[in-house]
Amino acid sequence: MFAVALAFAAGCHSAAKSQAAPQAVAGAKHPSESARAHAPEPLNPSMTRPTTAPSLAPPLEENWRSARLNVTSEATPVIEGPAPLMYITQGPGIFRVVDRTSGETLAEMFAKGRTVLRVDDRYGVVFGTETLLKGPRPPGHKYAFYLQPDTANFMRSGRVGPKQ
Repeated sequence: MFAVALAFAAGCHSAAKSQAAPQAVAGAKHPSESARAHAPEPLNPSMTRPTTAPSLAPPLEENWRSARLNVTSEATPVIEGPAPLMYITQGPGIFRVVDRTSGETLAEMFAKGRTVLRVDDRYGVVFGTETLLKGPRPPGHKYAFYLQPDTANFMRSGRVGPKQ
Protein backbone atom coordinates (compact mmCIF):
# COMPACT_ATOMS: atom_id res chain seq x y z
CA MET A 1 0.00 0.00 0.00
CA PHE A 2 2.87 2.32 0.92
CA ALA A 3 4.61 1.58 -2.40
CA VAL A 4 1.43 2.44 -4.34
CA ALA A 5 1.17 5.79 -2.53
CA LEU A 6 4.82 6.58 -3.33
CA ALA A 7 4.35 5.65 -7.00
CA PHE A 8 1.23 7.82 -7.20
CA ALA A 9 3.02 10.77 -5.54
CA ALA A 10 5.98 10.36 -7.89
CA GLY A 11 3.63 10.32 -10.87
CA CYS A 12 1.86 13.49 -9.72
CA HIS A 13 5.21 15.18 -9.15
CA SER A 14 6.43 14.32 -12.63
CA ALA A 15 3.10 15.47 -14.11
CA ALA A 16 3.47 18.80 -12.34
CA LYS A 17 6.94 19.20 -13.87
CA SER A 18 5.57 18.55 -17.34
CA GLN A 19 3.01 21.36 -16.88
CA ALA A 20 5.70 23.91 -16.06
CA ALA A 21 5.64 27.45 -17.44
CA PRO A 22 5.87 27.71 -21.23
CA GLN A 23 9.26 28.20 -22.78
CA ALA A 24 10.31 31.73 -23.61
CA VAL A 25 9.32 32.99 -27.02
CA ALA A 26 12.22 33.85 -29.28
CA GLY A 27 12.85 37.60 -29.23
CA ALA A 28 10.89 38.25 -26.00
CA LYS A 29 12.65 40.70 -23.72
CA HIS A 30 10.68 39.86 -20.57
CA PRO A 31 9.05 36.61 -19.31
CA SER A 32 5.62 38.30 -19.21
CA GLU A 33 5.86 38.94 -22.96
CA SER A 34 6.30 35.26 -23.59
CA ALA A 35 3.29 34.50 -21.36
CA ARG A 36 1.19 36.94 -23.38
CA ALA A 37 2.33 35.28 -26.56
CA HIS A 38 0.96 31.94 -25.28
CA ALA A 39 -2.31 33.41 -23.94
CA PRO A 40 -5.34 32.11 -25.86
CA GLU A 41 -7.40 34.53 -27.88
CA PRO A 42 -10.92 35.19 -26.56
CA LEU A 43 -13.60 33.17 -28.30
CA ASN A 44 -15.99 36.09 -28.39
CA PRO A 45 -14.59 39.47 -29.53
CA SER A 46 -17.12 41.28 -27.28
CA MET A 47 -15.32 39.79 -24.24
CA THR A 48 -12.30 41.99 -24.85
CA ARG A 49 -11.77 45.05 -22.70
CA PRO A 50 -13.70 48.14 -23.79
CA THR A 51 -11.67 50.89 -25.38
CA THR A 52 -13.85 53.65 -23.90
CA ALA A 53 -15.09 54.15 -20.35
CA PRO A 54 -18.73 53.17 -19.74
CA SER A 55 -21.16 56.06 -19.38
CA LEU A 56 -21.92 57.18 -15.84
CA ALA A 57 -25.36 56.82 -14.30
CA PRO A 58 -27.54 59.94 -14.53
CA PRO A 59 -27.49 62.28 -11.51
CA LEU A 60 -30.20 61.68 -8.91
CA GLU A 61 -32.77 64.16 -7.71
CA GLU A 62 -34.41 64.08 -4.27
CA ASN A 63 -37.67 65.79 -3.34
CA TRP A 64 -38.91 65.51 0.25
CA ARG A 65 -41.93 67.06 1.94
CA SER A 66 -42.59 67.08 5.67
CA ALA A 67 -45.77 68.21 7.34
CA ARG A 68 -46.89 68.26 10.92
CA LEU A 69 -50.09 66.29 11.43
CA ASN A 70 -52.91 67.91 13.36
CA VAL A 71 -53.36 64.84 15.51
CA THR A 72 -53.10 65.09 19.24
CA SER A 73 -51.19 62.37 21.03
CA GLU A 74 -52.39 61.49 24.46
CA ALA A 75 -50.73 59.52 27.20
CA THR A 76 -51.27 55.78 26.89
CA PRO A 77 -51.96 53.60 29.93
CA VAL A 78 -49.39 50.81 29.95
CA ILE A 79 -50.78 48.98 33.00
CA GLU A 80 -53.55 49.50 35.54
CA GLY A 81 -54.93 47.66 38.53
CA PRO A 82 -55.02 47.52 42.32
CA ALA A 83 -51.92 47.88 44.52
CA PRO A 84 -49.39 46.36 44.59
CA LEU A 85 -48.87 47.27 40.93
CA MET A 86 -45.54 46.87 39.12
CA TYR A 87 -44.32 47.65 35.58
CA ILE A 88 -40.89 47.24 33.94
CA THR A 89 -40.38 49.95 31.31
CA GLN A 90 -39.63 48.77 27.76
CA GLY A 91 -37.66 51.90 26.86
CA PRO A 92 -36.99 55.39 28.16
CA GLY A 93 -39.86 57.83 28.56
CA ILE A 94 -41.87 60.07 30.84
CA PHE A 95 -44.23 58.04 33.01
CA ARG A 96 -47.15 59.29 35.10
CA VAL A 97 -48.83 57.47 37.98
CA VAL A 98 -52.54 58.16 38.46
CA ASP A 99 -54.81 57.05 41.29
CA ARG A 100 -57.79 55.86 39.19
CA THR A 101 -60.09 55.80 42.23
CA SER A 102 -59.61 59.49 43.11
CA GLY A 103 -58.44 60.72 39.66
CA GLU A 104 -55.36 62.31 41.23
CA THR A 105 -51.94 62.35 39.53
CA LEU A 106 -49.50 61.04 42.12
CA ALA A 107 -46.16 61.35 40.33
CA GLU A 108 -44.58 62.02 36.95
CA MET A 109 -40.95 61.36 36.08
CA PHE A 110 -38.53 60.29 33.35
CA ALA A 111 -37.51 56.64 33.61
CA LYS A 112 -34.79 54.79 31.69
CA GLY A 113 -35.51 51.53 29.91
CA ARG A 114 -35.73 48.43 32.13
CA THR A 115 -36.69 50.51 35.21
CA VAL A 116 -39.13 48.99 37.71
CA LEU A 117 -42.10 51.26 38.48
CA ARG A 118 -44.34 50.29 41.37
CA VAL A 119 -47.18 51.44 43.59
CA ASP A 120 -47.50 49.77 46.97
CA ASP A 121 -50.00 50.51 49.76
CA ARG A 122 -47.21 50.37 52.31
CA TYR A 123 -44.26 52.07 50.52
CA GLY A 124 -46.02 54.44 48.08
CA VAL A 125 -44.83 55.25 44.53
CA VAL A 126 -41.33 54.05 43.63
CA PHE A 127 -39.44 54.51 40.31
CA GLY A 128 -36.34 52.31 40.31
CA THR A 129 -34.60 53.06 43.61
CA GLU A 130 -36.22 56.49 44.10
CA THR A 131 -39.36 56.91 46.20
CA LEU A 132 -41.47 59.67 44.64
CA LEU A 133 -44.42 59.54 47.06
CA LYS A 134 -44.04 57.92 50.46
CA GLY A 135 -46.67 55.51 51.73
CA PRO A 136 -48.89 54.40 53.22
CA ARG A 137 -51.50 54.67 50.47
CA PRO A 138 -55.23 54.19 51.07
CA PRO A 139 -56.17 50.49 50.72
CA GLY A 140 -58.41 49.30 47.87
CA HIS A 141 -57.46 52.04 45.35
CA LYS A 142 -56.73 51.27 41.71
CA TYR A 143 -53.75 52.82 39.93
CA ALA A 144 -52.48 53.29 36.36
CA PHE A 145 -49.09 53.99 34.79
CA TYR A 146 -49.24 56.24 31.70
CA LEU A 147 -46.52 56.71 29.08
CA GLN A 148 -46.38 60.29 27.80
CA PRO A 149 -45.78 60.76 24.04
CA ASP A 150 -42.32 62.22 23.45
CA THR A 151 -42.55 63.59 19.89
CA ALA A 152 -44.91 65.48 17.65
CA ASN A 153 -46.59 63.61 14.80
CA PHE A 154 -45.10 64.22 11.35
CA MET A 155 -45.69 62.87 7.88
CA ARG A 156 -42.81 62.66 5.42
CA SER A 157 -43.00 61.71 1.75
CA GLY A 158 -40.51 61.95 -1.06
CA ARG A 159 -39.21 60.86 -4.41
CA VAL A 160 -35.70 59.84 -5.38
CA GLY A 161 -34.91 59.28 -9.04
CA PRO A 162 -33.05 60.53 -12.11
CA LYS A 163 -33.13 64.27 -12.74
CA GLN A 164 -35.76 65.33 -15.23
